[in-house]
Amino acid sequence: MATTNDDSLRKALHGLGFSEIEALVYAFLVGKEPATGYRISHGIGKPTANTYKAIASLVQQGAVQVDEGGTRFIRAIELDELLAGLERRAREHREA
Repeated sequence: MATTNDDSLRKALHGLGFSEIEALVYAFLVGKEPATGYRISHGIGKPTANTYKAIASLVQQGAVQVDEGGTRFIRAIELDELLAGLERRAREHREA
């Protein structure tokens, strides 16, 4: 079951433009060991295919990284680093 902190984080991420499933994936990973997409999908209760699409989107947004190797583990980028990246991209879009 999600904690209040997870709920607050998901709501904040949703407010920053993350889809519901992207926010679920990121919140699931924050502060935890890296996990496979399959484990994440079961942890958040969403279909595996949808979870992998959300992971791909999060990689593009710089929110998670995939450790390449025998097993592809996904890990969350630190929240401060994520927010700095979002701020930097927003500034670049404004300047463009």
